[in-house]
Amino acid sequence: TRYWRDWSSDVCSSDLAGSDQTPETNKEKITKRWNPELTCNGGDAVRCYDWYPHMNSGNPATCCFAAVSRDGPVHLWDAYDGSVRATYCPYNGLDEMESPSTVMFVDNGSKLLTAGYRTDRLLHVFDVSRPGRYHEEPLLRLGKTRRSDDGQKGLVSALAYWETSGVIAVGTYSPGSIYLYDLRSYSRCPEAEVVVSPSFGGSGRT
Repeated sequence: TRYWRDWSSDVCSSDLAGSDQTPETNKEKITKRWNPELTCNGGDAVRCYDWYPHMNSGNPATCCFAAVSRDGPVHLWDAYDGSVRATYCPYNGLDEMESPSTVMFVDNGSKLLTAGYRTDRLLHVFDVSRPGRYHEEPLLRLGKTRRSDDGQKGLVSALAYWETSGVIAVGTYSPGSIYLYDLRSYSRCPEAEVVVSPSFGGSGRT
């Protein structure tokens, strides 16, 4: 089983996820053995998760994280009791719910950015306060296909966000690339502005 770990913003909790479909939340203690404080049933292999950026263990309302599993929607999980607080369902051009490969909080935690769809080249932006299939319009669009010459190629593998500038970095699998997009301008045009677009060899960027 392959695992990866991420820390909450208050560095009091961490998530441990892997291909056995169960994200586990740990309360950090100085011990030799790590025991999960909470286990959430993701339904299938966990693809990605992200802590709410203002998580504070002293305020239960802020203790949550977003996660997505294979063939499933994005869930907002309660880090105290393991329940699902909200669900966000990306739909493709065929009006079918499609699971992303990556998810990330942006805009000071008020929105969720999802990417890595098999059938379309879109980045879906959800308002955290509006669960369901509603998403911000217009959607950010990469190249028309994963191999086209009109934009970024490859399946999205990783996201990184710079809060102070509104810039999102999007990394893709083969052909590997990293593009920077300005989230402040996407509402004026469905094609996001490419700020930097270096080309890399290899299988992907994380």
